[in-house]
Amino acid sequence: MHIYNDANTTRKGNSYCGVRALSLATGLDWLATERTLKPFVSSPLSTGILKKEYEACLNYLGWFWVSAPKLEGRKAKAHDLPKGIYIARQAGHYVCVVDGDCHDTWDSTEKMVYGYWAKTD
Repeated sequence: MHIYNDANTTRKGNSYCGVRALSLATGLDWLATERTLKPFVSSPLSTGILKKEYEACLNYLGWFWVSAPKLEGRKAKAHDLPKGIYIARQAGHYVCVVDGDCHDTWDSTEKMVYGYWAKTD
């Protein structure tokens, strides 16, 4: 299911998906999330974030990569992830997934999930 969530920001556009997903997954406010990401990112946050730069920040924060589940006959989607809070990587998009629901400004529930980052305990 899609749950509209803009992470309490006035910034618009899909290029902020990485900031939004991280803010929602960690509970950091938008400005704190931007400050956390900036040392890892080589271009303005408004133009999107490369996976290797995003992953470096997430690893620093204690999140680790998990490949998407393998399913017979179809690709994994957000609702296939285990219960919990994750940041899923989709084609050209990052989304916060909470118990299988996509928290975002638009409905990306039908997009394939390549994998996701989970917080280490």
